[in-house]
Amino acid sequence: MNKIDTDNLYYALVGHKYRIMTSREITGGSFTLIEGLIPPEDPGPPPHTHTRENESFYIIEGGFTFVIESEERVVTTGDFVYGPRGVKHTFRNNSRNTGKVMIVVQPSGFEDFLKEAGEPLDAGSEFPLPMTSEHMEKVLKTAPKYGIIIHV
Repeated sequence: MNKIDTDNLYYALVGHKYRIMTSREITGGSFTLIEGLIPPEDPGPPPHTHTRENESFYIIEGGFTFVIESEERVVTTGDFVYGPRGVKHTFRNNSRNTGKVMIVVQPSGFEDFLKEAGEPLDAGSEFPLPMTSEHMEKVLKTAPKYGIIIHV
């Protein structure tokens, strides 16, 4: 049995902190597991579409609104949200506390986007500053390489 691939390295992306819990090297490419820490009352990532993978969210802590295509869904601790490939989606943290989600992306590959478009952070670091125009440019430039369409 393979161990969980945790190196305690977080990545800052769109003002959030993400940690790759397990990746293609452990799962044989079938899925990636990512922990996401979302700042209080954060507006979330820009609406986007994954053309290569499905993305599912299990809410560990907090309250969120997910928008999948044009449908809004309010979720809280213990809820699960499925975002199939090819479907535009986004989310926002509605709570006054940091939200925590476990994200399953299948098949693997999204972790490479996270590493390339994000900035490495130590586990104990504070939240990154809100997304800057320079960071957004990096995300917009990197996303097509990974089959991600950003709707801005």
